[in-house]
This record gives sequence, structure tokens and C-alpha cells, in this order.
Amino acid sequence: MSRYYFITALFTLLTVTPLAAQERERAFELSTGAEVVSSYIWRGQNYGHRPSIQPGAELSWRGFTFGVWGAFRITGDGEDEIDLYLSKEIGPLTISLWDYWSYSKYNPPRYFDYNPQTTSHMFEAQALLSFGDEKRVNFTLGYLFYGSDPSKSLYGEIELVKRSGDNEYKVFAGYQIKGEYYAASRAFVNTGISYKRELSLIKSIPTYFQLSFIVNPAIKSTYLTAAIGF
Repeated sequence: MSRYYFITALFTLLTVTPLAAQERERAFELSTGAEVVSSYIWRGQNYGHRPSIQPGAELSWRGFTFGVWGAFRITGDGEDEIDLYLSKEIGPLTISLWDYWSYSKYNPPRYFDYNPQTTSHMFEAQALLSFGDEKRVNFTLGYLFYGSDPSKSLYGEIELVKRSGDNEYKVFAGYQIKGEYYAASRAFVNTGISYKRELSLIKSIPTYFQLSFIVNPAIKSTYLTAAIGF
């Protein structure tokens, strides 16, 4: 199966609006969505997608969530990515386990290779502490404890979020506490602001536009990205 056929099939599957539930008390809840992003920037790192299609899906049950998320380049020399995660919400705290997996023609897809010397997987233990609603504060801590980051990096981030009608504003700062995945040493690696507005482009399908200005002080790089999501 070619990469483009796979992208098309996955994108179509995940962006079809699911049928409305007939019973309000269903135990499982399924949600899907996708973004088209001008560049794939994550925690201050540029992953070489110009642009990037990023579909995702979540299945939730009694505070547990199992999800899959992907990033597929249209052009650029970056690697494609498929991530799996399992999370549990406990009041304001959400704990999760992530499996980040990437591949390309230079890094052939070997999904079941978990040898720390050759694997393309990275496993992260993550904790998110969130307070507020219209004005929200998020604290994130992520530890890459196994896989293709031998330095086992620890990343911390604070994010301030304010909602006003259909608008959402964010200010964030991310710091590498230990390791060498995000920078050569301890440093701020992901700072910036973003603006998101809900739109009504397609009837019955919620859509939004997001614009982000991101600075990585560790490597003195800046990025301006735009995204359309639904």
C-alpha cells in the first residue's frame, strides 16, 4: 500500500462524522477529527512537514481514553508519524502513556522493532494538571523513558488559556529539564502564543482556524504556523 493511499484512506476514515448516538447513556464515546497544518512543530521541534495532515480518533470510557493520532507530510523531508496513547482522568489530573512512532523511506517502517538500539518508537509517561474553564492553566510533564531517545529527556510546560465566545488565546512556555532530545542541555525550547477561532464553514461539522507564533530560544528559531481543523 502506497503512503499516499494510506493517508487518503486514514484521513477519510477519521474525518467522517459519526452517526449520532441513539442512547444518551452509552458507555463508550467515540470522537474523531483532523487538522491540516502549514508546518509540523511540536515542543519547539521542526519535523519537516510542509504542510502536514494530522488525523486522530479517541475512544473514551469511564475516564479512560484510548487514542490514535497521525502526522503525514505532503511535502518536506520529515518522517511520517503514528502515535498511540492511553490516558486516565482523575479530577484535574490526567495521566497518560504515549507511544510515538515515526518512519520514512530512509527509516523503513518496522513497527514491532522495540530494540532500544534500533527502534523508532519513543515511550512517554505524561501528567497533565489542569485548572479552570474559561480561564485555564495547564501544567504538563512528559518523560521519554524508553526508545529512540537514549538521554531519557524530561519536558515541562505551562500553558495559559483564555476563551471568549468563539475565540481562544494561549500563551505557553516549555522547558527541557533533563536530557538531550529537545536541546543540547537544559533550556527553554518551546515558547509562544496562539489564537484559535471556531468557524462555521461546513454545516453540522465544527471547524476552526488556528494561528501560532512559536519560538525555540535554545536554537534561536521562530515559526509561524496556520491550521484548519474539524
